[in-house]
Amino acid sequence: MKQEWVSDLEATGKKLKTLRKRAGLTQEQLAERVGGTCTNTVISRYERGSTEMGIQTMYDLAEALGVPPSELTPDRLLHNNDGIHNDNNTYKASENKSLGQQQTGTADIYSLYSQLDGPNKKMIDEMISLMLFKQKHTERLA
Repeated sequence: MKQEWVSDLEATGKKLKTLRKRAGLTQEQLAERVGGTCTNTVISRYERGSTEMGIQTMYDLAEALGVPPSELTPDRLLHNNDGIHNDNNTYKASENKSLGQQQTGTADIYSLYSQLDGPNKKMIDEMISLMLFKQKHTERLA
């Protein structure tokens, strides 16, 4: 059976709604936990996939729900074969290039990454997945 295409914003929204309901929270209660400028109206927009949330908001919502940020990241970004794998914490350098030694002259990122323990690797994986998610949606709007 063919799977229906869902935008990343919609996928994130569905995950947010599912996690919020699983936690037994209303949109208002979740907004109160997050605080700041987050309101039940904003959460409703996120859940419908009509508004894009920033990375910090995604982290704040995940923390308020007691889940890692990857729980709000669209599945296709978590299992992308061209980059980071959150399920087993491994990097894959494309075309035998060292990730950190392209044109910038920065430290070898892969070498630094390999020195991290499991929880810190997972944190980096989640951050990069979220940054790629944000970048992709920003490029669409430009």
